[in-house]
Amino acid sequence: MSPLFPGITDFKEIVDTCKDYTGAFYFENLNLRGGYRQNVLNYIRDNHRHLARLYEAIYQWGDGTYWEILEKDIDTYCQKENVTHGSYFYHEKIKKK
Repeated sequence: MSPLFPGITDFKEIVDTCKDYTGAFYFENLNLRGGYRQNVLNYIRDNHRHLARLYEAIYQWGDGTYWEILEKDIDTYCQKENVTHGSYFYHEKIKKK
């Protein structure tokens, strides 16, 4: 399931709708690199104003708290639903290794 847009993508709804049709779910966060970064941030400011500060925190200030909380929420929910899952949320950390 990629990309997960903070505050927009409802992973629970997608899992509930699709779990009978797949053996596993793998989740990836929205990565904003390159030229499209500002386009996405502008889109959020223009169309989801209530999420603008969240996106600034994540993509301008480097705050990973949202992804840490979401990863725990995904893990808890998928375990409860007995769904095989994994996540790929930390590309920057993986690349540095």
